[in-house]
Amino acid sequence: MESNKKTLYEFSNLKSFLYIWLPIILISSFHYLSPHSLHWTHDILRRLYYIPIIIAGFYRGFFYSIMVTTVVTIVYLPHAFMEMFNMDPDGSLNKTLEIILYFIIAYITSKSSEKIKKENKRYQDTSRILKDKLEEVMRLEEQLIQSGKLEAIGQLSAGFAHEIKNPLSSIQATNELIEDECIDNKDVKEFIDIQKKELNRLKELLDQFLNFAKPSAIENEPLNLIELLDNLMKLIKTQKKYGISFINNLDNNNLKIRGDSKKLYQVFLNLVLNAIESIDKDGKVDIILENDDKYLIVKIKDDGEGIEKEHLSQIFNPFFTTKEKGTGLGLSIAFKIIEQHKGRIKVNSKRNEGTEFIIKFPII
Repeated sequence: MESNKKTLYEFSNLKSFLYIWLPIILISSFHYLSPHSLHWTHDILRRLYYIPIIIAGFYRGFFYSIMVTTVVTIVYLPHAFMEMFNMDPDGSLNKTLEIILYFIIAYITSKSSEKIKKENKRYQDTSRILKDKLEEVMRLEEQLIQSGKLEAIGQLSAGFAHEIKNPLSSIQATNELIEDECIDNKDVKEFIDIQKKELNRLKELLDQFLNFAKPSAIENEPLNLIELLDNLMKLIKTQKKYGISFINNLDNNNLKIRGDSKKLYQVFLNLVLNAIESIDKDGKVDIILENDDKYLIVKIKDDGEGIEKEHLSQIFNPFFTTKEKGTGLGLSIAFKIIEQHKGRIKVNSKRNEGTEFIIKFPII
């Protein structure tokens, strides 16, 4: 039925009519109307049938070409062998061989066309594979550059944090002694409390630096991300003013990865909190879990304010932040943890349309 519909479509197609059927009609008309004495005219017209046959074979394929050749033969036969139709003056053998040649040309043209189309498809498939591989190489190159950048800054941060941490501990100890001495002086105690608060904030910042510079080894155990994300949802669902949903699109709920549940929990929590910060009270955040042949994929998607285009290439760089009180280490640490799990992370974002983080982990 499908084949019949296709044939009907081809019969009614304007190009088929203009390039195949109209030439056949015109050639046949001239053929039948040309005087018997004009031998050379009949020779030319008989060979002009090759044009629509070749066009049919090249553009429409084998079956269509054979159909066209059959029609040409049926139309030409009365003129070729019946005197009442102003018979073609050439010899019967030549005309018979010409008809046979019509079918041979139809076969050769259509089969050559099919071969060319197959080759073109193969080249297109190869081109697409090469394009995908090139994109993969570029992505890996970008990841290597990012990793090298993080490693260099990590070493600098480790030295920086180490040099500051020792004097900071001394300042904190001294601050506690002064607080004991001035316990009755409310004005001094107020300043000391401010110092303690700022010293603690500085200590937390240094801990983050060290966490980034020298990340601890990860646990290497089988993990079910459904359980991990369910636990995360229990915590973040306390933010009732936001529409936060977990969507499980896995083909198989038993698919697992290898890694450290605490560290991955830290990564996902950080990304979800960032998403919550970017949306308004009517906004929503979707946590989507899915898989392909090789990877478990976690998507954290929001409809918030989005990220400026010029910032997208920098968001995983340490100390880069657009937040007033941010350290710029959260996403850098997330990148390193995901890298430790042999995973990948990328971000898609449009200003005022939202942001989507896509994290992939190898399935075990």
